[in-house]
Amino acid sequence: MKKLFIIIILISSILVLLFFQKLEKNNEIISQNINTENSKKKDRTTSLKPSQKLIIGAKNTKNTLLIQELKKLANCQSQDNCPFEDSDPRAIHFAVGDAISQKLQQAKQQVNANEAALLIQQFMSFDNEAVRLATLELMASHPPQDENVNLIIKGLKWSTDPSVYQAAMMEFARYQDTHLQQQIDQFLLKTIQLGPVFARRMVAQQLLPFLNQQNITAYQTLASQLTANSAEAKLLNAVILEYQQGLQH
Repeated sequence: MKKLFIIIILISSILVLLFFQKLEKNNEIISQNINTENSKKKDRTTSLKPSQKLIIGAKNTKNTLLIQELKKLANCQSQDNCPFEDSDPRAIHFAVGDAISQKLQQAKQQVNANEAALLIQQFMSFDNEAVRLATLELMASHPPQDENVNLIIKGLKWSTDPSVYQAAMMEFARYQDTHLQQQIDQFLLKTIQLGPVFARRMVAQQLLPFLNQQNITAYQTLASQLTANSAEAKLLNAVILEYQQGLQH
């Protein structure tokens, strides 16, 4: 009887040992499966593009998405993937300009100063008047930056729209009585003399806030060199006279 009891205990011990061995093996299999799945997820994430990683990581912001959309629109014509059905290149050009200008208007309410600076640098010279105008408006919504004066002058090189020049004049006014005043005067003098017809008149008409004792002689000299009966000569002389009358009061 005692031998039978010992045998039963031995069998029970063996069964318990086998159970725990099987349990440990199952745990190892489960652990391997988990590691394999995690490795697959890691590989999938590594192979994703940066923009896709942002989405997965939920790190993208409204600003990031807006800037990405603007960059896509800026490059879509060269990459032939603009999101417009029209096949006419000229129509697509204007559609892209309208889309960019609308998003730049949206950017005024969203982007910070650093993001605005990057957008201004990219779009002030964009080959579309609506985009240049929207860029100037974005510029006006942030504090003045010295580099903006060069960007404006460069962007206006091929511009003919008087509304763009008017917005530029408003932006230039924020740099009066600074070390950039002489550079601005040189650009305004050249524009009145050689710029597009409507731009000449716009600049001459809006010139009064820029006149001072340091630059008045240069503008008087230019007025004497312009065709006497031209619109820009009349406008410039009228502004100079108004400035002089203001000094007498």
